[in-house]
Amino acid sequence: MKEVTLKNYKHNESNENRIQSIDGQIKKKWKSCLLLRFFSKPLIPKVIEYDQKISISNFQNGLLIRPNGPFHITVFRNKGLQIGITKLIRKGLISVDNSKGTIPIFVDLDEWKINSFIEKSRKTPFISNKDIPNNLVSLPAAITKKQKTFTVTFICKMLSEMCRKEEIRCLFCRDTEGFVIVKSRETRARKLTGFSKNRVQFSIPKSILIDEEIKKFEEKSAIPTKIKFNLTSFDIKISDFFFIKEEKELVKVLEERNISILTKNRLAPFDIEFKNKKIAIEIHNSIGSKDKINGIHSGRHSIKIGQIRLRVLEAMHFLEKINLEHVFVIINQVWTQNKHIMNLVDDVKNKNVHVLFTDFKGNWASKVVDEISKRIEVESFG
Repeated sequence: MKEVTLKNYKHNESNENRIQSIDGQIKKKWKSCLLLRFFSKPLIPKVIEYDQKISISNFQNGLLIRPNGPFHITVFRNKGLQIGITKLIRKGLISVDNSKGTIPIFVDLDEWKINSFIEKSRKTPFISNKDIPNNLVSLPAAITKKQKTFTVTFICKMLSEMCRKEEIRCLFCRDTEGFVIVKSRETRARKLTGFSKNRVQFSIPKSILIDEEIKKFEEKSAIPTKIKFNLTSFDIKISDFFFIKEEKELVKVLEERNISILTKNRLAPFDIEFKNKKIAIEIHNSIGSKDKINGIHSGRHSIKIGQIRLRVLEAMHFLEKINLEHVFVIINQVWTQNKHIMNLVDDVKNKNVHVLFTDFKGNWASKVVDEISKRIEVESFG
C-alpha cells in the first residue's frame, strides 16, 4: 500500500496552501458496505465534467481525491458526493479507521481547477436587532450538535409542512431568550428544513453560541432554547396552532376581535392563554348519557361528572398557583342539569373562576367571547 506524501506528490504550484481538506463521513449502508460521503458544491461540476471518475489514495492522515481514475464517485442531492470504499479497503488501496466515523478528504485546487473545496458564504446569516419585526410568537426549541454541525430544532406543524412543499429560508439573531428568525430570500439566508413529527430545523454557525452553551455540549447533545418569529411573514395564523375543533373555533373569534393570545403550548395547564394579560381559558365539551347527568349514576364521583369537576377544580388551583386574574372554564350546557356541577359553580364564582355553559353549536364562540368581555369588564384585550 503506497501512501502519497507532500514530498512525492507533485502539484502545479508545489504549494501546500493549494491543498484543502474537509471531513468526510463514513456511513455503513449494509452490514458489509461502507460509503465515504462529503459535501462540496464547488467540486460537483468538476466531478461531472470528468464523468464522475476519480482516483483515491492515502494522504497524510486522510484520503486524497484526484480527477480522472478508475473509481466511480456519485453525486447525491446536488450538494454531496459519495464513494463506495469497501472493496478499496479490502484490496489494500486505502486504509480507513471507520470506528471514528469521519476522515479528512484532501483535494488539490489546481488539479480540479477550483478556487475553493469548501463553499463559503460571502455574508453571515445574521440580522441586527433593529430588523426584528413586531408581534413575535415564541415556541420551545433545542440547540443540537451532531459531529461539528450545530442546528436549532423546534416543532411547528404548519411550518414543517410548508418547508416540505417549498424552499423557505431565514435570517436570524439572538435575544435574551433564544433565537429570532425572519423569513428572507437573500442568498445568505439559511434553509428551514421540515422533518417528520412536525419538526423544523436550520443550521447555525458555532460563532453565535456563547461559551457556556459550547461547554454544555461536552456532556449533552442538545440544550433547550426558544424560537421566535412573526406569523404574518410566514403566512401562518395563531389559530393554526390549535387542532381541537372547539379550541380552533374560539381562537378564530378571538383573532377577529384583535385579542392577542399565545400559541398553543402542550405543557401549559390551559387550552388558551391571553398575551400580556393574566387570563386563561379551558374548554371541555364532554357529555354523558341522561342517567349519568341527572339520574341514578349522577353522583359527584361518577366518571364523566368527575372529569368536569376536575376541570373546574384545576382552574381554581392554577389560578392561585401561577397568579392568574381570571380563568374561564367552558363546558356543555347539559351539565346545568346536574346539581353537583351547579353547586361547584356557585362555590368558585367569587374566586374569579368563571364557568360558562354553551351548546357548542352555531355562533357559540361569539357568544362566549361576548360573555368573557362582560365578566371582566374591559373594552380591549389587545
